[in-house]
Amino acid sequence: MSDRYVVDASVVVKLFVDEELSEAARKLLEGIAKPEPDEFYAPDLIFPECSNVLWKYVRFHGYEPDLARENIADLTELAFQVMPTSELVVEAFELANRYSITVYDACYVALGACGKTDFHASTSSA
Repeated sequence: MSDRYVVDASVVVKLFVDEELSEAARKLLEGIAKPEPDEFYAPDLIFPECSNVLWKYVRFHGYEPDLARENIADLTELAFQVMPTSELVVEAFELANRYSITVYDACYVALGACGKTDFHASTSSA
């Protein structure tokens, strides 16, 4: 039986750059290739969030721009179920106010609570 995960950008970007917990993130995301693959879900803001992290690596850490471009292309090909933030933002706003978190982060929480059952959350953010 496969597992279902909501993953955020702090996990997904670790497929491309070496950071603390990159090995654990890669192991988790290997679940896409299992015979009964795990299911991974994310709000559509995962693309600009990951791209922004890669931009910072280019700008401040000497990461090669062409490699970042390849990473972004690979990111768009990952077998994730992507939910439009337009379907999450109302609940995310309420969660953000209730729990003093950003609306961005609350979109991931709202996705996990949107009626799909048995989700695991995966983040490497503090």
